[in-house]
Amino acid sequence: LPPAAPGGVGGLPRLTIGFIAPLSDAELPQAAFRGIDRAAHRSDCRVLMAGARDSVAQEHTAACEMIAAGARGLIIYPTVRQGESGASDYLGREDLGVPVVLLDTCTPAQGQAQIVFDNRRAGADMTRWLQARGHRRIGLILYREEVHHPALEGRVLDPDLVRRVPPAEQHAALGTALADLLALPEPPTAVIASNDLMAVEIIEILAGRGVSVPAGVAVAGFDNLAVARRYRPAFPTTAPDFEQMGEIACETLLDSLTAGTRTAQTYILPVPLLIRSSPARHALSLDSHKGETQ
Repeated sequence: LPPAAPGGVGGLPRLTIGFIAPLSDAELPQAAFRGIDRAAHRSDCRVLMAGARDSVAQEHTAACEMIAAGARGLIIYPTVRQGESGASDYLGREDLGVPVVLLDTCTPAQGQAQIVFDNRRAGADMTRWLQARGHRRIGLILYREEVHHPALEGRVLDPDLVRRVPPAEQHAALGTALADLLALPEPPTAVIASNDLMAVEIIEILAGRGVSVPAGVAVAGFDNLAVARRYRPAFPTTAPDFEQMGEIACETLLDSLTAGTRTAQTYILPVPLLIRSSPARHALSLDSHKGETQ
């Protein structure tokens, strides 16, 4: 990583901060980076970006390298910890020596300032929206390593309708999981997928089995990913604003650097539902709410 570059006010080196994401070219981290870069530009600040390649060890290394290269603060989109205990997580036990702001996939045990989405309410909203349309048997398909999902947190779903699939074997495992759900004495009339990519694949597998969506089985996703925006049949999803998240994270970090203090405050952003229909689409937020802090 290059050292801090000249070009700041009065010839002083520009303030440099770092952004670390699990995969630097993934859609959601790129959206967060756009918000970070926008806020940094307003303050004549430079942003270094690094990918952790979905490795906690590489994330830690990138953080240390950025600090050594002159980064005065860090924004980290944490790699999802899989089986690691909180006591072994460097984010919770190590002082990196600079202010740190965590995004989205962080946990309370990691401390630091955190910018997160109100996914618990989003899960409740999605489940309630499906229930309002007559669905009482709602399936949920998760990735195996996920400890929780907003739909689980927001509503108590029948555990018999929850299935987990390994990401590396998603296609084959999804087919098995769906066949299992549809073979139940009372099969689900709706299925919530872990994200939009999985929702698209579920719809295609159902179509291959002769099940129409949404008439036969309704399918819902999460995160408003690009793959789903023009997909037909359209399906409901959530619309988290990752650019806003990045912008708030950068402003929080810069405020901390200006004040010379560190905070462990958590800022919670709303997540509206996005209910698509062909050809028009519109956003729906049940019990809409603004960002709040805790």
